[in-house]
Amino acid sequence: LGDALLNDGNGNQWALVNNVDFRMLGAIVNQDSTLTIQAAINSGKNIVDSPGVYLISKQAELAGRGYCLIVPNGLNNNQGFGYWVRNRAGVNIHNVRSVNHTGWGFRVDTCTNVSMSDIGSNSTEDDVNNDGLHFIDCNNVVVDNVLIDVGGDDAFIIEALFKDVFEITATNINVRGSKQRGVALFLDDSVAVDRRRFSNIKVQAVVANCDLAGVAVNGGDYENLSLDIQSRNCFRGGEILVGVAGFEGSLKNSDIKLRDFDCTQRSFRVFETNGTTRNN
Repeated sequence: LGDALLNDGNGNQWALVNNVDFRMLGAIVNQDSTLTIQAAINSGKNIVDSPGVYLISKQAELAGRGYCLIVPNGLNNNQGFGYWVRNRAGVNIHNVRSVNHTGWGFRVDTCTNVSMSDIGSNSTEDDVNNDGLHFIDCNNVVVDNVLIDVGGDDAFIIEALFKDVFEITATNINVRGSKQRGVALFLDDSVAVDRRRFSNIKVQAVVANCDLAGVAVNGGDYENLSLDIQSRNCFRGGEILVGVAGFEGSLKNSDIKLRDFDCTQRSFRVFETNGTTRNN
């Protein structure tokens, strides 16, 4: 029925379409398009994001499978997230940039079957919670071609908070600057009530100008972890802290490649806080 025509009782002719993009309904680049974007959402059709930067003056929720919650920058009750995708299966985000976000540029939370590419996160905000692209409790993720430059916190994060995470592939991750870590994988032991497992995770990244570490792997049980990281001008090139005080951790059957240039303190360290490493 895509693009088919029908007549209503008043003699008006309508097109039945499968896809709706913002511009079809009147969205204009660099102008407030909140109502137009909400109309596209309400249509119930598959939404195709048209290239360009569209301004949103209030929260717009993309209801339905595979859509996301778009949050305007600086909205206090959402911590200033640029884009927030939560509890969805089948998420597709492509050719999207978050600029000058006060919190995280992208928060992808409890999602499965995620595809992201050509993603940008840029913010000069000097905030302790100013992450670039942050995944929480996500599985079956493919992300490619990401450019991050954040002034406040970690750049690219994979976190296991309430559940195990697995099958994540991230390639062409480019970090130009971060106040903390360029690439971070961790268990949040301040919140988690049990040890978490990370399995079949692959990250390929080039990172620079990170105040803490180019890549950091902290806590958790890691198996079949593959990291290919080039780090330049970071405090440390990379670090692996196995386990945390409250939970035993492990690193096994993993392959870590690190090329470090011009670090301030040391290129690489592995520290067994509470756990074991083997077959790496």
